[in-house]
Amino acid sequence: MIDHRSVQTPVRNQGNRPTCVAFATSAAHEWSAADQIVRSPEDALWAAHQVGEVPGREETTVAWALEGLTRHHHATDSAWPYGQPHWSQGRPVAALDPGNRRPLPGWSALELPAFDEIASALDAARPVVLTVGVVTTVWFAGGPLIDAEPGAKTPSTHAVLAVGALEAPDRLIIKNSWGEEWGEHGYGYLTRRYVDHYALRAHRLEDR
Repeated sequence: MIDHRSVQTPVRNQGNRPTCVAFATSAAHEWSAADQIVRSPEDALWAAHQVGEVPGREETTVAWALEGLTRHHHATDSAWPYGQPHWSQGRPVAALDPGNRRPLPGWSALELPAFDEIASALDAARPVVLTVGVVTTVWFAGGPLIDAEPGAKTPSTHAVLAVGALEAPDRLIIKNSWGEEWGEHGYGYLTRRYVDHYALRAHRLEDR
């Protein structure tokens, strides 16, 4: 069993904005840094949109967020609280202060977002940001177990932080950004079957 929940920063809530990527990448950076300083999802969104964007859309990709944070470093949440201001208004003065920004460690995309490859990274205590297709009825059922038959419709995607892996039966432990009321105090479990059929991309942070 691999379980890194005890070293995570508190579960947060993205609210009704499509900002899961920003929260997942921020949580990954917080885990990697191990300094208990909360990073700014708003800054992660801003940084991602400096790399690429779909015009008129707030959604972004994990790769754009990680690349943007590599270039611009990551502001602390105290320097740029969520929504204060919105990322589209640009970095506030506090977030421009180099003393309030932290460099991101190296990162890479896993060749395949496969269960065993993700579990191997977690065994080495390397954070993995996982992007999956969302089978709506499963994710919004409220329970912690995420499982679905192959071939279900996935009208959207979602990014989460993988923080552990269980065996017999195989499960990935994920940290979500829907508040502590979701799942098991904000955490859930992706079955191997769900990962096999609905995982789209996985990005690993390297050693500090």
